[in-house]
Amino acid sequence: MLDDDGTASGPRGPARPDGPDASAAGPRPLIVTDDELVLDDLLRVAAAAGVDVDHQTAPGTPATWRAAPVVFVDAAAAGRMVAAGLPRRPAVIAVAAQPPDDQQWHHCLQLGVEQVIELDTGARADQQLLTLFAESARPGSGDGRTVAVIGGCGGAGASVLAVAIAVASVRERWPTLLVDCDPGGAGLDVLTGVESASGLRWDDIRVTHGTVSTSAIRAAVPAAVVGRDRLPVLCPDRDRPVPVDPDAVAAVLAAGRRTGGVTVVDVPRCEDPAGERVLALADLVVLMVPSDVRATYAARRLLPRLQRATDRAGVVVRGPAPGSITASEVVDALGLPLLGTIRALPLLGRDLDHARLPGADPGAPLGRVARALVQMLVGDGTAQP
Repeated sequence: MLDDDGTASGPRGPARPDGPDASAAGPRPLIVTDDELVLDDLLRVAAAAGVDVDHQTAPGTPATWRAAPVVFVDAAAAGRMVAAGLPRRPAVIAVAAQPPDDQQWHHCLQLGVEQVIELDTGARADQQLLTLFAESARPGSGDGRTVAVIGGCGGAGASVLAVAIAVASVRERWPTLLVDCDPGGAGLDVLTGVESASGLRWDDIRVTHGTVSTSAIRAAVPAAVVGRDRLPVLCPDRDRPVPVDPDAVAAVLAAGRRTGGVTVVDVPRCEDPAGERVLALADLVVLMVPSDVRATYAARRLLPRLQRATDRAGVVVRGPAPGSITASEVVDALGLPLLGTIRALPLLGRDLDHARLPGADPGAPLGRVARALVQMLVGDGTAQP
């Protein structure tokens, strides 16, 4: 449990892309197949991308499986990997010489496959693979993390917490992208003061080959200022509040995972395809719940949705508690672990009116909890509430 005076436990995660290990040779992409034709295709594209790879014909050890920045799995061999007990992990790409059958699709889902590339699509498959291999060679590859934040009730403060987590991530020197998946909300661009800035919006993203470049998105979207650093913010177009494309969301999250850093996503309370995709792909889902009975009952209605999507959810409880309900009582009612508590934020309205970012004060309760959540997220490569 992390309270608003707490710090994260566990060792630090992978080296930051701008840290001392940035130039060190790291693990290479892993190809797992015993099909010579599939292997030849992958090696050809890897050579074109200038990337060295490792290859094995059979499921290896869990340590080898986890170490690679990205794993390319022959869909026909996915069943053997499941049988070998290899755990779900991010950045697993299935390749198939022919369209996978139902059983192969099921095995791919069990492995956590993010994308299936059918080699018989020719140039399109080559372009997809080329992008994936090229991004895997960048510093920090495979180290990316995603945290989703969702409110247990209307006005819970989930958007505020999402911004604070992103601010804390920037302060910790992680490449960060703040993502708004709620076209019906007030907008994270308003919370961060970039609503009038020019730049890329969700409507501008076209996923033509199943992949996108997060580094390009970070450079193109509007950005708030955190100290001397930028906080890129990807939001819906305010003049065209249309639903966010779930395939575009998946591509952005997958690219963020491949290229390193932290992606923070504000998920709407109403069920929609983009939000469900985020909840399923996130390394950590934070449910923000005010400390009162009505908010707790409202949050309970979200539990079936969360249970269908993830087993990596926890609760942040926000005060004050007008009816003296405690954080322990809230999490007991929800059956989820407590990730942190935040006392009342009486100055939040004033800060927002003066264009001060939520979490801007790292010593305040909100800033401390946000930093602790970032440390939990990146501390050991997993986020287990």
